[in-house]
Amino acid sequence: KSVFMSQSTDIYTNLALEDWMYRNMDFRNHHVMMVWRNEPCVVIGRHQNPWLEANVPFLSEREIALARRNSGGGTVYHDRGNLNITFFTPRERYNRKYNLELIKRALYRGFG
Repeated sequence: KSVFMSQSTDIYTNLALEDWMYRNMDFRNHHVMMVWRNEPCVVIGRHQNPWLEANVPFLSEREIALARRNSGGGTVYHDRGNLNITFFTPRERYNRKYNLELIKRALYRGFG
């Protein structure tokens, strides 16, 4: 079990890193929690239409990045005030309670 904290705050770098880890690492016996933050951006899911999900001209005017992640899900806003967490673990070993405990311990180590 490992915790990887990205030093980047660039959404494109962080999504690429998340995708690279997913495609290239073996998580059968090694679980990873990736923690990351981004500068202001809007992230849409794999099948979403950015013109329906976000005010694209507004984002462009304010130089707010618009990115698409490889997973599904809704549109979300990120900035340095929120913490993004990705768990890499086999589906059959996914344990929500354990993952929440892992987050709690990591936060306690960092801020406790």
